[in-house]
Amino acid sequence: MLVGVNYPVPWNVYGIYLGSGNPPGSCPGMDVWPENLASNLVILRDELGVQVVRVFLLGNAANYGAVVDGRATLPEALDPRVTQQLRAMFEAFADAKLLVIPSLIDFKAFGERTLLRQRPNPCTNGCTDRHDIVNDPATRQRFFDQVLRPFLAVSKPYRSAIYAWEVQNEPIWNVRELALTSLVTNLERSAVGRTRVSRPAMQTFLQQAVDIIERFDVEPRFEATVGHRFARDLERFPTGQRRQFHYYPLQLLGLGLVDRILPTAAVTRAFLGEVAAGTHGDPWPELQGADHPRAGARARVRERLRHAQHKGYTLTLLWPDAEHHTPFPGPDPLKFSQAAQHGIKDFHKLPGA
Repeated sequence: MLVGVNYPVPWNVYGIYLGSGNPPGSCPGMDVWPENLASNLVILRDELGVQVVRVFLLGNAANYGAVVDGRATLPEALDPRVTQQLRAMFEAFADAKLLVIPSLIDFKAFGERTLLRQRPNPCTNGCTDRHDIVNDPATRQRFFDQVLRPFLAVSKPYRSAIYAWEVQNEPIWNVRELALTSLVTNLERSAVGRTRVSRPAMQTFLQQAVDIIERFDVEPRFEATVGHRFARDLERFPTGQRRQFHYYPLQLLGLGLVDRILPTAAVTRAFLGEVAAGTHGDPWPELQGADHPRAGARARVRERLRHAQHKGYTLTLLWPDAEHHTPFPGPDPLKFSQAAQHGIKDFHKLPGA
């Protein structure tokens, strides 16, 4: 089984690192993030045996255009720093001989912005109200022409370094319904934002993006993926050729609600785009306590990777567990604790790994 990691946001400056600030270019010191990435890729490859890395690009798209009176206004043109840095990112992966899953945009770009705390420091849920990119056909096509197609063109010379192009992370949160997959805590509800997108609009957005990716003029053709939150989303929304879902078992009042057990790869025909190296989500019921918080990150990572391999998955990517990160402009270390890193190494030592 290939082991991968999520490398979501340099310095945790979500939505603004690509292009260096909000607006792009307002924080030129961020220009060094591809160099930091290159150094971290060497560690991931040589010390941890990681082979695939998933990276968020626009994230919540905070530095892409603006929202005026509730309507998304796209920029006149994409800032050149964006594609310059994207090219440097792909070069880093090609030099390291590692595979990348670039994730174009996150669900928070399309969720409703909510103020979670006003004092002492204002804090929002990170959503940015750019739902017109999904809902409005003209805005959607302009987004594809201004962002997706140019991004694919930048990545074309580095085709051998791309595992799959991801359209969006966890689109279910933008269209979630009153169903078992949406019974989440109040904190999670505020974090994902109130929905402004219909299911048909989301299906159209995803499918059109998948088609653009998989029909792009490159050989071999790109394969598309969508970072689905639940296994059942694989049957409700477009997936691309590289089917993907995230496994975080949910319980309420002690009852398993969704993805109680990890389905086999033979059933999902997918890869695992996110599993927690930390304590996000509940312990995996099938591990019978081997990944309980008391067991520690080293055992948790080893046993979850072992179990994913047992279920037939050929690729599993870990979500980071480090809770405290070095802020910009300091160095940008890996967001995995030493214990989690040891867990990855332990897995590689297992028979058949």
